[in-house]
Amino acid sequence: MRYVLGFLLLFGTACALAADLACQVPTPTSPVLAQAERLVQQLPETANWSRSHAFPVAYIGSFQPVSRLGQCFLAVAVYANRPERYESWNLFYVNVESKTILVAEPASGDVVTLKAWRNTKR
Repeated sequence: MRYVLGFLLLFGTACALAADLACQVPTPTSPVLAQAERLVQQLPETANWSRSHAFPVAYIGSFQPVSRLGQCFLAVAVYANRPERYESWNLFYVNVESKTILVAEPASGDVVTLKAWRNTKR
């Protein structure tokens, strides 16, 4: 019986923690997606990349948040808008409240901090 109570206590605690990490989906009228896209647009790397080619840059955000490192992030994909197709550049995860930005490595798919990503670009 003691083990059952211990399990129930542990399970209840885990459920409570999971509920705290559940990300709220922003409403379509919420400015949070536009704010996330703006934070990515303001990165110096994004500005430099957009100047490196003649194509318009498309920022496509997702209203489906994901939980990473105990925070909720919105995904913002950055593309070159070529006439024949969108050409993917990078995928960023943005937490608007903390202004934390993570980057998905294109080759591996691993998600790294902005600082770690910048260090690999040097």
